[in-house]
Amino acid sequence: MSFATKTHYEVGFDKTDITYIAGKQTKLNYLQVKQLIVNILNRTLDDTIMELELWIDSKVAKRTGKLRKDLKLELSSSFVRNTLLKLKLGTHISYAEFVNKMTMATVRHVNQKDYAYYGGYHGPIILNDPRAIGFFWEKFLEYAKERLELNYAKAKAMYLGNVGKAGRMISSRFKWKK
Repeated sequence: MSFATKTHYEVGFDKTDITYIAGKQTKLNYLQVKQLIVNILNRTLDDTIMELELWIDSKVAKRTGKLRKDLKLELSSSFVRNTLLKLKLGTHISYAEFVNKMTMATVRHVNQKDYAYYGGYHGPIILNDPRAIGFFWEKFLEYAKERLELNYAKAKAMYLGNVGKAGRMISSRFKWKK
């Protein structure tokens, strides 16, 4: 299992898609359709990143917070370029695989005292991550796909509420890549 940062999900439209949508009974021209798609993808990405950061903060074991911080840093490298959204997930923390193999009973703590060494600091810490889950990586990937799909649908509804047939065409030409 690899935790290396990579594009796990893509949502994209190519020039053929945009031309097809613009040419099929819509009042929008090519550039307007392209901008509409970019707006939808940007909104989708912003909402998805926000929700995934909240998930990381509540479901990933904390201890020192380094794993959570790195997962969010890598997530922030996701982007929309032209008409392509790339959701990048992963971490460079070497012990992520070890943490992923831990059960919920092992990673969940409620105000438990422990000892840690991190970034020049060593000493007692309070472990308080009562909603952390075991085997987090696969669940994180599933949640990311679910939220990306839902946020895409919501953004589409928000931007295409009055566009009519163009909205139906955009959804029918939508491509998922994993």
